[in-house]
Amino acid sequence: MAQKHRVLEHLKAGNEISHLEARIDMHILDLPKRISELRKDGYKITSRKGHSVNEYGKTSYNIYKLEENDEQLKP
Repeated sequence: MAQKHRVLEHLKAGNEISHLEARIDMHILDLPKRISELRKDGYKITSRKGHSVNEYGKTSYNIYKLEENDEQLKP
């Protein structure tokens, strides 16, 4: 299954996704590119900022979510 489709199925299931999740769980290195492709296909995907602190300091990242739309969620 193509990366774009794996991301879409994850989002359609009601899940959010971050770059780290995509990289570790799905082996997708360029999540923003896949999100951009889905948006061009007409899917309304929103993002919000997540924050964390690690040994290097504070960092922020995008968390993506598919906005519900009956037409988009049909198989």
